[in-house]
Formats: sequence, structure tokens, C-alpha cells
Amino acid sequence: MPLRRYVFAATVLLAALAASGLRAAPLDPNSFTSLGTMNLAAGSYTVDTTALTLTGPGTNFNGVVSGSICVFCFDSITVQTGATVTCVGTRPVAFLSKGTAIISGTISADGNRIDTHPDASEDRGKTWRKDFDLTFERRT
Repeated sequence: MPLRRYVFAATVLLAALAASGLRAAPLDPNSFTSLGTMNLAAGSYTVDTTALTLTGPGTNFNGVVSGSICVFCFDSITVQTGATVTCVGTRPVAFLSKGTAIISGTISADGNRIDTHPDASEDRGKTWRKDFDLTFERRT
């Protein structure tokens, strides 16, 4: 069986404007320039999708807009236990990883819906394909 590398955060769309019903096609991490490695230690971080920034202790990344989505692309993503990423702003956000993604901390968006589109690679990240769609909706 070929090696399958799922990149959870590679296609996680945290919809800051979930109520708008915004939908997007999967984003290919290889179509974006990497910002390097994202390794968030315990602490509070803010993604501002209007300003296209991810800031926090020792962290300052600038994202790009693709369509109407604020995109942050990395070689790998780690959100350690105790790290809290709060998303604010007028755009949905996508965290893309060309490699592994480990989310042990919290990513919080102002919305009631999270759309994920996990991708799979069977050739160690040279090419990617959409694996499946998954939607989480908060019920009140």
C-alpha cells in the first residue's frame, strides 16, 4: 500500500464568516510559497484575516489572499498543547502544510462551521489529491 500522508491542516478552512455559506475548492499547498515552519508553543496567537497576519509570542507571519480566503502556507505546522490561535477578521482562513501538521492546541474561529478537505499524497508530497470532504457544524 502506498504511503498516504494526510495533511489535516493543509486544507482546513476555518470559516470566520460561516454564516455566509462561503464555499471554496480545495487549495493546493504546492501552489503557494511556503512561509517556512510554523511551530506555535504555548501562548495566545491571533490570525487577522483582514490584515492577513498571524502574530503572537515570537511569531509574525504575513498571509496572502486566494479568491476571498486568507492563506498561510508552511512546510510543516505544529500547534503545541497550550497554544491558542484565535481567528478574527472578514475572510475565512486556510492553513496549508506541504508536509506534516500536528494540532495539539486550539484553533478558534468566530463561526459555527468548519469545512475541511483533507488531501492525500501517495508519493511523499510531490503531488496531492483531494481525499474527502468533512464539515463540522455547531448545534445550539
